[in-house]
Amino acid sequence: MKITAIKFWKVDLPLREGRYSWSNGNFVEVFDSTVVAVETDAGITGYAEWVRPTCRLMRWGFAVAWPSWGRK
Repeated sequence: MKITAIKFWKVDLPLREGRYSWSNGNFVEVFDSTVVAVETDAGITGYAEWVRPTCRLMRWGFAVAWPSWGRK
């Protein structure tokens, strides 16, 4: 089995509470999430979700390292 494609999407997850605040006036109202799909030549697709402060960096890495992979 070989990987034939990796696709990823940015998904904003609004906070149910409206806003999460912490010291010095910092806050977030939406969590940045990334959904990744890994497709194989056997017709199997696996999915994963990444919800971390590094989501933006991960998407940038995908775009730079594998620009030919289908992004949606």
